[in-house]
Amino acid sequence: MKKSIVLFFIIIFIAGCSSLYYVNNKGLNDSVGGRLYVAKCSGCHSLYPPAYVLSSENKIRFEVMVKRAKLTGEEEKILKDFLLAAGAR
Repeated sequence: MKKSIVLFFIIIFIAGCSSLYYVNNKGLNDSVGGRLYVAKCSGCHSLYPPAYVLSSENKIRFEVMVKRAKLTGEEEKILKDFLLAAGAR
């Protein structure tokens, strides 16, 4: 019985954590930057909220991801502009 209770709380904890960075894809395809974000970023991992992606803790990670996704300079600017605008909403 004790193991069942512990297992239950572990499952609840994991389920709660998995939705911390849920991004609703609705409306992302309405702009070039949104389509680029979905196309280049969701292929390898879940989409993070735009404000999180460009936060001060993640600026270095963003630069690494730009290189891994093989974005051109123009694509990087479009993506960054989109994330800044979407994060400000």
